Amino acid sequence: MKMKIKTLTVMCLLALPCVVLARKLAPEVEHAMAYGAEAKICLKVCDDTGAPVSNASVCAGFDMLPRPHSAYGKTDANGVCVVKGKTNGNKVVFLVGKDGYYGSRKEISYVPMATEHDVRDGKWQPYGAVESIELRKMHNPQKLVTCGAFFSIPSTNSWIGFDMEKKSFVKPLGEGDDSDIEIYAEWDGLPPWESCYCQGDLLLRGVFCGGYYVGNVSDSDFPYPYAAERHS
Repeated sequence: MKMKIKTLTVMCLLALPCVVLARKLAPEVEHAMAYGAEAKICLKVCDDTGAPVSNASVCAGFDMLPRPHSAYGKTDANGVCVVKGKTNGNKVVFLVGKDGYYGSRKEISYVPMATEHDVRDGKWQPYGAVESIELRKMHNPQKLVTCGAFFSIPSTNSWIGFDMEKKSFVKPLGEGDDSDIEIYAEWDGLPPWESCYCQGDLLLRGVFCGGYYVGNVSDSDFPYPYAAERHS
């Protein structure tokens, strides 16, 4: 009797993935993915303090094969803009902007894998759902110079200059002219195949120079903090 119970348990566990993989979409969803269904979104636009942003320009791009289309509008006094369009459900992309603010972008989907939304009466559900997006204010805007997080260091165990404008080490190690910061890469001399990783430190020096790990607001054209945190 114990042997039969164990066998039955194993068979049920093996059969479960097959049931999940064989799950069919609702006929209304399949029809909407093929021929489209109406969508309505109430976009709520706020600034980085949580206050509503009025009179912001909104562009909503609806995927709809074979003819994708866009809807346009402005936010009201409450920072809300209602957009409608027909979509296959894969994605609706929002672009939001206003003078004095950094632009923002957001994308939603009605058919994420295994959790597709319902379709009723030819409308994606929830019809009129509220989506929020942050529009960040510009504070004393000035040119921001950035460079990729990964680049080859041409010399180790010595201070070498880096030109942020040209994103290159200064001559003769690179194409840079002015040294905005200096980098010192310590290396223990061991080739990578002789150790799991190279031992050493990466040092920076220069006026107001240092390293800072930051989070980001991925939907914004300016995803960085306005200022680094102060540490005593």
